[in-house]
Amino acid sequence: TVLRERLPYAAAVVEQRFTHLPSLHAKLHSLSHRYPFYPLACRLCKRWVHAQMMSEEISNEVIDLLVANVFTAAGSMSTPRSPHAAFVRFIKLLATFPWRSQPLLVNILEEEEIQLDRSTMRLLEEHYRHLQSLGTAPAMYVVTQEHWDNPWLTRGKPNAVTVERLIATARHCLEVEMLPALALTQGQCFVNWRSVFNVPSQQWDLLIKVNPAVVPFSNVPRAFESRVEFSVETDSLK
Repeated sequence: TVLRERLPYAAAVVEQRFTHLPSLHAKLHSLSHRYPFYPLACRLCKRWVHAQMMSEEISNEVIDLLVANVFTAAGSMSTPRSPHAAFVRFIKLLATFPWRSQPLLVNILEEEEIQLDRSTMRLLEEHYRHLQSLGTAPAMYVVTQEHWDNPWLTRGKPNAVTVERLIATARHCLEVEMLPALALTQGQCFVNWRSVFNVPSQQWDLLIKVNPAVVPFSNVPRAFESRVEFSVETDSLK
């Protein structure tokens, strides 16, 4: 209490590191037992964010929650049955969700009633509108039911510029790289993963080319082949 009164920022950091983060990690670990493809999907999505040079602005926990939303909020669609299908829905979530005007409530708690979800969502929207009126709403408001009124994961990062770039990159990835390549033939898809995980060079003013001979581990094989075949549900693309 004394620390919270005298040093509120330090108190918030301590609470986040020693209370909120351990609790979140425990719940996400439990989620990985319910959905076996969830951990692999998280790794794939983090790899994509890192390839887009935005991993310094978007924390691993935020990506974990966004991927968790793909599994827990499937709605009329079936739960993703492969990491690749979850990755497609992750990109679609980034590209289509109204981040500028709506908060995202991720339900990672088990045995929650629908009525509680609706009640919490109503309170969350009212709180979000209040923060918008004050000009203090995060650019990406991602919370769980446990802390619906405290966006501690996205407060400060990512900023509005990063969110806009993330949306634009996801839309390009979805509409230019994925959807044309996802020509379904008996449920089989062929995606050029190398182009999906490459960063478009047109958006940069300066490009620095590094000599591979002086880069450690530059001879390590690439994580993805140029073309990978996988099965994906048709609903994932709707």
